[in-house]
Amino acid sequence: MFQGRREIVKHHEMIQALLSPHLYPDRPQRVEFRQTHISSLFFTDHYVYKVKKPVNFGFLDFSTLEARRFYCQEEVRLNRRLAPQVYLGVATIREKDGHLSWDGEGRVIDYAVVMRRLPAEKMLERLLEAGQVSADDWQRLAAYLAAFHQRAEQNAEITRYGACDVIREDWQENFAQTKRYVGETLTEETYHYIQQQVERFLMQRQGIFAWRQQTGRIRDCHGDLRVDHICLEPEIAVFDCIEFNKRFRYTDVAAEVAFLYMDLEARGFADAARLFLHHYLVASQDQGLPALLDFYACYRAYVRGKVKSFLLDDPEVSEEEKAEARRQATAYFTLARRYAERLRFPLLLITCGLTGTGKTTMARLLAGHLSLVLLRSDVLRKELAALPPAVHRYEEYGEGIYSESFTDQTYAALYREAERYLVQGESVILDASFLRRARREEARKLAERLGAAFYVIECVCPEGMVKERLEKRQREGRDASDGRWELFSQQKQVAEPVTEIAAEHHIRLDTTQPPAVLLTTVLQHLAGREGRGAVSEKEGVKHVHPS
Repeated sequence: MFQGRREIVKHHEMIQALLSPHLYPDRPQRVEFRQTHISSLFFTDHYVYKVKKPVNFGFLDFSTLEARRFYCQEEVRLNRRLAPQVYLGVATIREKDGHLSWDGEGRVIDYAVVMRRLPAEKMLERLLEAGQVSADDWQRLAAYLAAFHQRAEQNAEITRYGACDVIREDWQENFAQTKRYVGETLTEETYHYIQQQVERFLMQRQGIFAWRQQTGRIRDCHGDLRVDHICLEPEIAVFDCIEFNKRFRYTDVAAEVAFLYMDLEARGFADAARLFLHHYLVASQDQGLPALLDFYACYRAYVRGKVKSFLLDDPEVSEEEKAEARRQATAYFTLARRYAERLRFPLLLITCGLTGTGKTTMARLLAGHLSLVLLRSDVLRKELAALPPAVHRYEEYGEGIYSESFTDQTYAALYREAERYLVQGESVILDASFLRRARREEARKLAERLGAAFYVIECVCPEGMVKERLEKRQREGRDASDGRWELFSQQKQVAEPVTEIAAEHHIRLDTTQPPAVLLTTVLQHLAGREGRGAVSEKEGVKHVHPS
């Protein structure tokens, strides 16, 4: 009973009263209480009652009774998409003569979402800690989520939330709301570093965000896909989605996957994160997702850091709980920093030059040092003609598989293959002659569309050395190229000078110089434009088209 007669029962008094077991229909022995920064939860033996706190954080507003009623109803509606067996409905909290009841007599003072209590031993969090999550479990969960994303609502309004300017607004809000915690839960250096990396990614990778919109990857998602919101038995239940702000739910499915991926890594289950990601990519066939994984993982880690920081200002949170929240917030911001450091800014390099000028040698050298995907027109051309790479077709210039139409098909295949890797965040080098300005421009537009930095590597060499190289290559017959000396002069006649590419994106190499000198020249040029981290030596060629 509340002391005295009041027109309005204060929230904290109501919370204390709701701890009484006799108020609950299932007559539990005791009521277990937990809270977040926005909700108070009451656990009985079989049910959970979730009451929204009367708070307004800007991104959510539960400050009025009507708002809390509406969002309770929304929570039930939305969560029934992934956990229909859990969400039972909305209950009223009523007060009469100083006494509270669930759905009884008197005036309504608040509302609660009523849920079936899930078995704690089958929660993903508990199973992970016990080492009881199998590869089959990850496959089952990934398939369940991929199917949900496939059927989740999609329309013009939802798609708009995948645009760069909207995503930038979300980040700006995060930075504004966390500025007060600089020096407490994150360092000033980390705060500014993440800001800079995020803005760079949004500026340079605009094309990939537009491509995700165009291919229908922006959906009405769950919005809060974490380990502690998943139960695996008796049937999968993914609960507690975001109901209070559609902006947090209307998102790229990559952001949803990145949330669970990040949460698993944050808890020390990196292997499980990779296994889940693998099975999701298999189930969804979403080839573009990896390119955005670290970006959205950074976002999700940062938001978790922000949410934990908010608890420091909640008067209902104990000092002990605040100390733990401070520790967790710092850990999340540190993880966000790590993801920001891993953001990928892919390159699209193309070789350019007459036959025998060293394009393939240079392409292989760069691919090996920068871990580039190497795609060769000589190999693709043979594949299109259903020929093994080592089989030679010494056609007349402009005839057979070297006709204009077949060459157009070859370049189109090059661009398709390049796009397949670029959307995944991989850097690519295209080994082809690119003698025509229009073909170079098409490659440049592909890079621009997908947010990759674009460079032309033009190879030149004295004709005497070209002749020696071509004659040697023809004698040995090991390379897929059909280039030979008698074609050289004909290529010279159709070659168009590289005048359309800005100087900072055009690297002209005299391939009479030693390979080490040429490599240094290219690496120094790229380092000056992209930053050292983008051009550091890596583990070797990651994917090489067969040759």
